[in-house]
Parts: sequence; C-alpha cells; structure tokens
Amino acid sequence: MKRLLFAVAASSILLVSVAATQASESRRIWAAVSPSVVKVTGSYPGNKTYVCTGFVVRPRQIMTAAHCIKDENGKQLSIAVDGQSVTVLKTEEWLALLYDETTTKPPLKVAKEPVQIGDTTYAFGFGYNTLTILIRPIVWMLQTKTFQGIVVDGMFIQGMSGGPVVDSNGHVVGVVQKSDDTMGLASGPGAIKAFLH
Repeated sequence: MKRLLFAVAASSILLVSVAATQASESRRIWAAVSPSVVKVTGSYPGNKTYVCTGFVVRPRQIMTAAHCIKDENGKQLSIAVDGQSVTVLKTEEWLALLYDETTTKPPLKVAKEPVQIGDTTYAFGFGYNTLTILIRPIVWMLQTKTFQGIVVDGMFIQGMSGGPVVDSNGHVVGVVQKSDDTMGLASGPGAIKAFLH
C-alpha cells in the first residue's frame, strides 16, 4: 500500500512539474511574440465586420491569411490593422501581405530550422476578439501542389485566422488558416518563405 501511495504521490508531483514548466514556457513565448501580433478587421458591404489576426513580419509589413482580406467571391474587402486602414501589398491563395505605415511593432522571425511531427507549437490570435495563445503539437505535415503546411492537434478559435504559429524559440513556423473540431491547419514555413521572396 505504501508503494502505491508513493507511486501516486510521485506521479502527481511529476504532473505538477510538467504543468509548471509549460506555464513558464508559455509566459516566455507570450512575452516574445505578443508585441508583434495585430488585430486585422475587415468590412463587408452593409457594415458587417469580422476579426482575423496578423503579425509583423518585416518593418511596417503585416502577414495574414488571404481569406482575411477577401470575400467568398475573391473580392478584396476594406481592411484595417489595429483600427488603421492598410494597403494590400501582395496576396496569393493562402497568404496576404499588408502595409501599415504607422506600426512600430517589432517583426517576428520566420524559423530557419524545419519543423517535425511531435514539435510543440504556440498559436496566437484574436480568438473571440481577445488575444489568445494555444499550445498545439504538430501531428501531420501536409504537402500538395498548391499548399505546404502543418496540421496541429486541436482546433483554432474563430478570429485566429492569419495569426502566427511559432516554435519554442518564438520563430514563425505557420500562419493559421482554418480548423475543424479536432485539428487545425496552418501554412508552413516553406510556404511563408516562398511567399516573402
């Protein structure tokens, strides 16, 4: 009985230790990344608005998901970053680059090292209109003719589209695209690098 109690106590201490380590890591990542994350808002005709997320990737340049700046017919919408009108510099099927002449937020670095299945990622975005961080492990690498990305375990929250997915160094490894109830899809680092060149 004493061995069983000792084993239960030891496993409880281990779980508390792991949780404390994750909380400390999340705070460190939050401090490094959140100053570069912006709220992207779009307006449809009839004063309908929506919220997405973006992040500074170069001085005065904001990266977001392409679907955050276009309607379902591909028509560009009126876009603002943190309440200021911005210019669309470049867009393709999955990604968009915006120009904000007023931002002084620091740019995030795109990861140089490849990501792997099992790596822990941290997704940032304005889920339900509040800046949020979600810890998600990579479960699958996706490569098609038109998309290179990562699939993470667990859903993203509405409003996080376009937000950065970063590694434990705070470097961008993905851009949030969409999710279902169990998995999230993000453009991967290869797609981001190709888009920026």
